[in-house]
Amino acid sequence: MPQINKEDEFQKIFHRVLRFLSFRARSKKEILDYLNKKKVGEKRKKQVLEKLKKINLLDDKEFVLWWVEQRINFRPSGRRLLEQELRKKGVEREIIEETLEEIFKKEGKSREAIASRVYSSFEVELALRAAKKKFNRYKKLSPLEFRQKMAAFLSRRGFSWEVIKEVVDEILKKG
Repeated sequence: MPQINKEDEFQKIFHRVLRFLSFRARSKKEILDYLNKKKVGEKRKKQVLEKLKKINLLDDKEFVLWWVEQRINFRPSGRRLLEQELRKKGVEREIIEETLEEIFKKEGKSREAIASRVYSSFEVELALRAAKKKFNRYKKLSPLEFRQKMAAFLSRRGFSWEVIKEVVDEILKKG
C-alpha cells in the first residue's frame, strides 16, 4: 500500500509540473524553482527532471531557441538583451552563447564579426521592426528629439549603438 501512495505523490507532482509547462516553455532553473516553491523533496525533484528529459520537455538549448524565436516574432530585441533575459532564466552562459552563435551565424555573421564592431543585418532588421512600432509616436518630434527617443527605445531593447545609429539614420533619411 505505501508504494501506491508514493507513486500517486509522484504523479501528482509531475502533473503539476506539466501544467506549469503548458503555459510556455521553461528552463531547467525555472522548473527547479517551481518545485522548490512547492516544497518537493530532492528525490522527487530528481525523478521529475529525469522524466521530463526522457520525454524531451526539459532542454535548455531548445528553451533558448524558443525564447529567441518568441522575441524575434513578438518583441524584437538585440543580442545583449536576449543574453541578459536568458541568464535571468537560469540558462548556462555556454548554452546561451552557443545557441545565439548558431542563430546569428545563420544570418551570416559570426560572434567574432559582431564583437569586432561588424554587426549582423539580421540584428538591423530586428531593430527596424522594433522601431516601426514606435515610429508613429515619435514622427512629429524634431529630428534631434526623434533621434534621442528612438535611440533610447532601441537601447532598452538591447541593440548595440552601431545598430541603433544605422536604424535611426535610415528612418530619418526616409523621412
